[in-house]
Amino acid sequence: MDFNNDTALVVLERAAKLSQAKNDTYGRGKSATLIGIVYADKADFPTSKSYYDQAAIHFSALGNYLELGKVFNNTGNLYYFQDRYDEAIIWYLKAVDVFEKAGAHHLMAQVNDGIGNTFQELGQHEKSLHYLRKAEAIARQNKDTLTLARALSNLSVTYSSMNKRKESLLLALEALKMADHTNDQVLPFMIRSNIADTYIDYKQFDSAASYLREAERLALKAGTPYYLLQVYLCYSKIYENTKEYLKAKDYLFKSVEIAERIGSKEGLFKAYGKLLQVYSALGMHEQSMGAFKKFVLYNDSLANEKMANRVNDLETKYRTLQKDKELSDKQLAIEHQRSALKKKDMFIVFSIISMITLLIIGVLIWLGFRQKQKLQWLMIRKEHELLAVKAMMEGEERERTRIARNLHDGVGSILSAARLNMDSLGRQVGQLPAIPAYHESLTLLKDATSEIRETAHNLLPVILHEQGLYDAVQAFCLKFSNNHQLGIDFQSYGTPVRFNHHFELMIYRTIQELINNVVRHAEASRALVQLVFNTDMITITVEDNGKGFDPSGIGQLSGLGINSLHARMKAFQGKVDIDSSPRGTSIHIEFKTDPLLYVA
Repeated sequence: MDFNNDTALVVLERAAKLSQAKNDTYGRGKSATLIGIVYADKADFPTSKSYYDQAAIHFSALGNYLELGKVFNNTGNLYYFQDRYDEAIIWYLKAVDVFEKAGAHHLMAQVNDGIGNTFQELGQHEKSLHYLRKAEAIARQNKDTLTLARALSNLSVTYSSMNKRKESLLLALEALKMADHTNDQVLPFMIRSNIADTYIDYKQFDSAASYLREAERLALKAGTPYYLLQVYLCYSKIYENTKEYLKAKDYLFKSVEIAERIGSKEGLFKAYGKLLQVYSALGMHEQSMGAFKKFVLYNDSLANEKMANRVNDLETKYRTLQKDKELSDKQLAIEHQRSALKKKDMFIVFSIISMITLLIIGVLIWLGFRQKQKLQWLMIRKEHELLAVKAMMEGEERERTRIARNLHDGVGSILSAARLNMDSLGRQVGQLPAIPAYHESLTLLKDATSEIRETAHNLLPVILHEQGLYDAVQAFCLKFSNNHQLGIDFQSYGTPVRFNHHFELMIYRTIQELINNVVRHAEASRALVQLVFNTDMITITVEDNGKGFDPSGIGQLSGLGINSLHARMKAFQGKVDIDSSPRGTSIHIEFKTDPLLYVA
């Protein structure tokens, strides 16, 4: 199984001795790197790390940042395979820094792929997607098929962790097409293994087994026991689901044998976790209890190992801080000496600077006072403008209220009475209900009553005063869509807030007027009303799919109420942008949410 790796080690160790004999620093660094890769494939991580450290020393001595970055990236991979994700991130970021110094932007794809994969293991899916998409973009730009396939494969795993299995499967199949056209021995295996896992989730066990058979062949060919362990665990999952427990048990025995050989506590934890379930299903309760004990043992061992790694990390950070403190203390002593030598000169300089500073402070205070006065004057002017607009709007609103009440209590009551009389007349005169003109008259009275009620409601929007702008506009759009042929889509973004009554009323009336313009002039079938609440701004957009108009001739389009719209915008310091074409019209309005506009 390990024939390829063992053969490679023999050749590489000869190359390392030859480079040492010739005092070839680059050759020694390259040989150490490749030997480290082989030991990583054999899951001998401590030995792999020692060779990577040797390689880093040689490449640092040469100032070869390109090769040094590759070593740091490999070291990050090493920690990733040991589930030491915090340390993996540190080494990946070191690789980013070194690659930037080397100008090796094409290799950034590999590092971003590693970082994204690590964040996926940490369960930080959004960060994972961010880095993997960066890796994908760089790889596509550089036509790097192998790295692109890796990025797509890892994106597939991330989407699978987010329970987006359809997206995961599509990405994995795309990655597999690319991976099969590369010389990489591991990636085609990994992708097939992930696809098999996805098909197991879909309960498509025949498809899963098909991909696993090819994955097993590739793992045996590469001579990598870690990957063969993943295949056997996956097989056991299939046979457990299909209730072929004896086959599942056989594959779990193989998994335990490999995990013990390479020292994979996580593999043993997973295998014994599955074995206790399989033994239980077979009625082998004594063996199930034994597997459970091993499961608990390796679970505790993994937890202790993670805690030990955490303690070691903290100890390393503590020692680093101690060294930094010692350096800081030495630097501080040197600075004190320099400070003593310059003390006399600094006194003179300080005196001059103090005088200049006092002068500058005096000027700044004077300028600040002037600016404060100017701001106060502007604020007072703005308040006066708002008060004038409020007074005008209050007058308009009182008139609308009077008209609405007259319509509701006067004309509405008369029409309701007429309708009741017509109904009574139809009951008194038996022949009337059979006459079409009578039915048409009754229908017209009903429509007129509804129209009067709707007009009165629009003139006096109670919901605006009680619930605010968001609810009022939403209700208006829904009611308008139900009562007219124009369909209105209402959208809102951000958290709705309450403004003072005059400001909300101005926006509500503006939206009403714009929608009425659409009905009267645009010949549109659909319209959009959109509110966006930001922390310092509110925006309103009204769009339609009508025939449009020429914005350059707005002055001649008095019937559209555009001039009154601009007048309102000016009063409340708003901005309006009108874009119109034969395909429709879009009116975009913005207001900065001045504190004066909020509810007092």
